[in-house]
Amino acid sequence: MLQEGVRAVSGRHGFVDYEHAYQAAKPADDLMEKAEQFINEKKVLEALPILQALVEEIYIIIENVDDSGGEFSMIMDDIWKNFKLLAQETDPESKLGRLLFEYFLEQAKDKRYDGWLLRDDFCDLASYLVSQTVIWKCYLMSLMMKLTQTVKGVIEISKYVSKSKSIH
Repeated sequence: MLQEGVRAVSGRHGFVDYEHAYQAAKPADDLMEKAEQFINEKKVLEALPILQALVEEIYIIIENVDDSGGEFSMIMDDIWKNFKLLAQETDPESKLGRLLFEYFLEQAKDKRYDGWLLRDDFCDLASYLVSQTVIWKCYLMSLMMKLTQTVKGVIEISKYVSKSKSIH
């Protein structure tokens, strides 16, 4: 849906110019409004897949958009605001808490976000969830060590765990 909206207004080479950026962002903006409606209604399980779809697509889309007007940037800000809200309102030991945690870690290592410095953002969200309990801190350490499996990764893990309170 998002890609189709962009393709419909993109130029011959697939680039969306400034004049068409608002129209290209409209489907993503509509989805964000729906996600926020679900969050306000406490329907987190309905909001989560929308936020996931947005974050997984928007950073690819924006590579070919003149976002001088900030249409896509505002949506990107809303994605992070709402992910943080979900992390804050979710019991980290619940099934949803574990789902969010694992999703954030999986996204942190995804190559599609290279160049955007989003690894820190995803890890901050994951560390916020685990900062709620000692058990979760241990779980974070073991999962992150499995993901990174490097000495550098161990240093980064300790940095994220110590920063876990900074996301508040």
